Amino acid sequence: MSKRTCNWKNTNFWSLVLLLLGAFIVLLPLIMVFLTSFAPTGTTPGVMGQNNWTLANYRKTWERGKFLLAFANSTLVVIAVTAFQIMTSALAGYALARLKFRGR
Repeated sequence: MSKRTCNWKNTNFWSLVLLLLGAFIVLLPLIMVFLTSFAPTGTTPGVMGQNNWTLANYRKTWERGKFLLAFANSTLVVIAVTAFQIMTSALAGYALARLKFRGR
């Protein structure tokens, strides 16, 4: 009987290939959406050979979407949630550090 050994370099290579393939499959729709966003309105762009890139879609979206208001609202929510989280975490940290409880 021959003893089989595992070739770690070969195993690591194929694991990397598999992970890269999976990452490509997961990211492909996002890449296509990103590339399509630069296409002129009403056209279906191909991945290769598109020469007529435009930012008109981004300009229209910024003007129609009220993104500045949405950004301000999101910033306000983030600041409030972060402040509340810091306050409650500090109180919990103090309680865990100072109080005597079973399992400590």
